[in-house]
Amino acid sequence: MTVLHIVPATPFGGLQRLAALLASEQKRSGLDVQLLALYSDPEFQALLEGYELPHTFLGGSGPRFRTIRQLRRMVSREWSVIHIHGGLLWSNAVALFAKRSPVVFHAHNYPPGSDSLKSWALNRVNQSLVDVVLAVSNDVARAWRATNIGSASAIECVYNSVELPKAAKRERLPLSPESPVFGMATRLAKDKGLFEFVEVASEIHTERPGARFIIAGEGPEKRDLESSIKSRGLDEVFALPGLVRDLDEFWSSVNVALFSAPREPFGLRILEAMVRGVPVAGYLTGAGSDEILCSDTTAVTAQFPDAKVLAQAALNLCDDPSLYAKIVRAAHDDVANRFSVAAMRESVMRAYETAAQL
Repeated sequence: MTVLHIVPATPFGGLQRLAALLASEQKRSGLDVQLLALYSDPEFQALLEGYELPHTFLGGSGPRFRTIRQLRRMVSREWSVIHIHGGLLWSNAVALFAKRSPVVFHAHNYPPGSDSLKSWALNRVNQSLVDVVLAVSNDVARAWRATNIGSASAIECVYNSVELPKAAKRERLPLSPESPVFGMATRLAKDKGLFEFVEVASEIHTERPGARFIIAGEGPEKRDLESSIKSRGLDEVFALPGLVRDLDEFWSSVNVALFSAPREPFGLRILEAMVRGVPVAGYLTGAGSDEILCSDTTAVTAQFPDAKVLAQAALNLCDDPSLYAKIVRAAHDDVANRFSVAAMRESVMRAYETAAQL
């Protein structure tokens, strides 16, 4: 079977890491996999080279005659499946006009609204282009069904996965409950719960002045995030180290992961903490991330946006070693069972078979 993955290279984050992980696992299982990246990003290129995946980058920062021609040439080949991650209007339109193979659309996010001409046009293109939709959570799947893309039976939930770290998991119980470290690794964008994180951090700092906080990542909201931290008087206890390439090292310095996004389609960064023995304190919001966070079993939770309750739940983890250990073990086992790379690969293969039959 030959598979072409089409992936926007920017902004680099969970979508790109997931696409590379899936393609690598497919290659390892014997599929002929290639990856076509829209635009350029050095982090994504390094990731693909690390996985030794055949890939082509269409450079630049927007559609050009040359890039459109390259994309059309690639899509026009005989592929068993074309697997599109995310989606851009121009690239999906080119794929539609050059389509010769079944198309699987991987919905890493909720569908765009139809309040703009561009969003309306993208939805119309996708309705004609896509044979099967893979949604990263059941909540995202429900949202895509409402767009009338494909058929209801051709929209499936396939959870994201993470690789288990090379090192054995270790519990990050703080040496002293008076000086815990709370953190998260995420892109610094509006929808990632950055300012909600700061609000929870402020509540924790009031109760536990020795606590420290860290958010790793880069993005357009960095300056506003710095201002928010400073305005709450947290600049002396808050670190923003930028993009981290070694997640094992990053999470080894964190005792509790704070998840504060208001509407997360899935929450790959939650899994990345859990598999490294870091318990999660997170908001329940009714979005896809709720499908990961099992209250008082795999995480401690609070209803969004109750910062005081979430802060207290996070501090309870630090103060109760038995609760900390219970959450760590249950979360790690849940990730291994429900969010394994093998489970994702097998679910995607079933979707490919469905697409081929339509």
